[in-house]
Amino acid sequence: MDSARPNAYYEDETDLREYLRVLIRHWRLVAATTILAALAALTVSLIMQPTYEATALVAITGARYEFQFNPSVEVNYNAIPVRIPPYKAMLALATADDLLQAVFAEMKAELPTDAVNLDDFREMLEAKASSDPSVLELTASAEMPSLASEIASTWANRFVTYVNDIYLRNSEDQTFFAAQAGEARGGLEEAEHDLIEFQARNEAAVLQARLGSRMSLLSSYLATQNSLTIINRNVRALRSQLEALPPDSASGLGDDLAALGLQILALNAGSGTPIQIQLAEGASLSNRTAGEQAGYLADLQETIAEQLVELNAAMEPLPGEILALQGQIQEIETEGSRLATAGALARESYLSVSRKLEETRLLSQSTEGNARLASLAATPVRPASPRKLLNTGLAGVVGLMLGVFAVFLMEYLEPMRESSKAAEGAGLSARRKATPSAAARESNETKD
Repeated sequence: MDSARPNAYYEDETDLREYLRVLIRHWRLVAATTILAALAALTVSLIMQPTYEATALVAITGARYEFQFNPSVEVNYNAIPVRIPPYKAMLALATADDLLQAVFAEMKAELPTDAVNLDDFREMLEAKASSDPSVLELTASAEMPSLASEIASTWANRFVTYVNDIYLRNSEDQTFFAAQAGEARGGLEEAEHDLIEFQARNEAAVLQARLGSRMSLLSSYLATQNSLTIINRNVRALRSQLEALPPDSASGLGDDLAALGLQILALNAGSGTPIQIQLAEGASLSNRTAGEQAGYLADLQETIAEQLVELNAAMEPLPGEILALQGQIQEIETEGSRLATAGALARESYLSVSRKLEETRLLSQSTEGNARLASLAATPVRPASPRKLLNTGLAGVVGLMLGVFAVFLMEYLEPMRESSKAAEGAGLSARRKATPSAAARESNETKD
């Protein structure tokens, strides 16, 4: 069992020598198909009308100049992303219908008779990006070298103008920004007029003076009220001391001084000017008894109470007036701030649109845009097609492959043909044995 396996393995191996023998045996057929295919391709290439190709180059770049009309704004150029031109969009624009229609109309008189419409003319053109996507190759094909170069150059010139008209700011942009600048100037003038009218009726300063006066008066009243309250407390304390003494006892110098001081303080509470007195030598100032001095202090208390009532009545409307004045001032300030903000926004809008208008005017004077003509098409010297050597070589390779395939197909079908012939021969012999010959039939008939 094990010894049979290597023999079976070697029997299943493919012997390349058999294939080589087949190719060598039928080399004439392989060579014939190869030579015939190559000759056919060479003949067709010689018969075909040569076609020339010319290529013009268009460079796609960004804007060369950047305008900055506001020097107070610092631009961080490192933070600005690099603006990459839309290469794919440019490639699509190169074959736009309106662009090709313009080129076709310009070159129609020189085109061959078979180019009767835009679709026929489009087949003569090819737009593609070079190894650098920022350079477009515009290639034109024609039977005459001069016509191919002229079509490619005309196409490139038209394309540059077409792209720059799209991406550059033109007169329509100036008209638009001029209209916007006019509207912005009208808005600025209206905002300034409203602000002038507001300042003409602005009573903020007057109301502020009134508010200051009312607040100062309220502060003065509150200070006086506080002083009178303290004085009244001291008067009550001194009166309590005097009432504790016998009514007929003489008032001492200290009590007289205290009562006089309280009276002076009560008088000074309503005015800011201090009262000065000069005392003479003696044991008493008023020669009053303790009861008289207590009655005097009681009258002083009543006077202080009346003053406090008057102060309260005078202070009562002041908080409302102060609040009302504050509300009026705040309302005026809010309106003024709103008008000032509106004026500032209108001014900034007008300045921005004016800068944009000036930028558009400057850029419209420049003829350099995103597309620039890098190179015109030169007149080609050698035809681009047909390529005789290449076509002949490719046809020879194809003929060789067909010859090899035909040889192996014949070898594959040969056993089938032989078996068919063998089957036919066997059938004929059988029929001959089964059917008597003509001589035998004649002898049989004679005997009969």
